[in-house]
Amino acid sequence: MLTVSLPYPPSANAIWRNVGTKTLVSAPYRKWKALAFMEITTQGLGRLKRKTLTGPYQMTLLADRPDNRRRDLANLEKAISDALTQAGVIEDDHLAQRITLAWSNRQPGKGARIWITLESARAPD
Repeated sequence: MLTVSLPYPPSANAIWRNVGTKTLVSAPYRKWKALAFMEITTQGLGRLKRKTLTGPYQMTLLADRPDNRRRDLANLEKAISDALTQAGVIEDDHLAQRITLAWSNRQPGKGARIWITLESARAPD
């Protein structure tokens, strides 16, 4: 089992921006991914630290709310999965067998984080 905590990511709705006929990665998402990579490494995970999870996995995301606005919990998963893949914590996000998402009971506020638990999972029969 691996655990990691990351800063609150941008919503999946804010990852890409259309500029004319091109779709580009947004500046806030690039900034968040760099911060996430640094934190993953600092927490002793990823290909730089040799603590990785290969093959099928299950992931649990427990998210703090950054404020009291209505938010779609599912919009957080894409940025997290991409960051974990890029950092080498997981082999590839297509290997997810189960993803559980929940809001934490912590009071909303600045410094909101996502608490992630990863475990090996057997592929379904």
